[in-house]
Amino acid sequence: MSLSFKAIRNIGLASMTAIILAMGFVFFFTTTRITNSLFEITQNQRPRLELAEEVRNSFLDAREIFNGYLRMEHKDINPAVVSMNRIINKSEELKKFFPEEDVNRLITAAKRFRLAVATHADEAQTDITGSRAIEMEKIALTTAGDTEIASARLIKKARGNIKAHEVSILAISKNSWKISLIGILLGISAGLLVAFFMGRGLNRPIRQLVDGTQRIAKGDLTSRLKVESHDEIGQLSEAFNKMAEDLSVSIKKEKEPTAVKTKQDMTGTCQSGSII
Repeated sequence: MSLSFKAIRNIGLASMTAIILAMGFVFFFTTTRITNSLFEITQNQRPRLELAEEVRNSFLDAREIFNGYLRMEHKDINPAVVSMNRIINKSEELKKFFPEEDVNRLITAAKRFRLAVATHADEAQTDITGSRAIEMEKIALTTAGDTEIASARLIKKARGNIKAHEVSILAISKNSWKISLIGILLGISAGLLVAFFMGRGLNRPIRQLVDGTQRIAKGDLTSRLKVESHDEIGQLSEAFNKMAEDLSVSIKKEKEPTAVKTKQDMTGTCQSGSII
């Protein structure tokens, strides 16, 4: 079964349209996913990282004040206690972004550090070398380490989430590039196939038209083309057949008077001969 020129053209246009629509869908889907990932990073992941880093930096400041107090560089430990209160309040906000268990671990360590610092300050006022002051100092240093570890864990998770979204964006971009390349190759392949079949669909009827024209030029007025479709090629074949028919009729009409006159001349000649 051979396809007409019109059918081949319509199939080609439909194929190109489908490829364009598919590429548009891929572009929309890719853009949407990248936009969502970027929104997640800027609106959710980045703020929680900044909050976790703020809590950790405040804790480091409080620990430095306490260490300075132990080295006798500072006489007032209250700034460290105030800083720890702020850290505990800020840590409550972290529950919006991080697992509650991890945040509670940080809050517990921070509260123990705050209590140890305050107790050590009270005991140091009585006897800085006393066993109770030394015990509180050890507890404060231990809980300081626990607090730092807990805050660092939250920061690590926040950075990991941002990294995961960045990797997702890169993966989406890479996949979209591959899909775009495949779409381009499919478009080129479809274009070549359509061009091939359109050329093939045009070649045969055009050759038939040339052959028919040559036969008419040689005097074969019975030559007709087979009309196989109703597209432009079919209309051209019908026009050729009509032209050939009109030409045949016209030539027949031109020959009829000549034939009648020739017959009359022959009859007159015969009659003259008879009279003689």
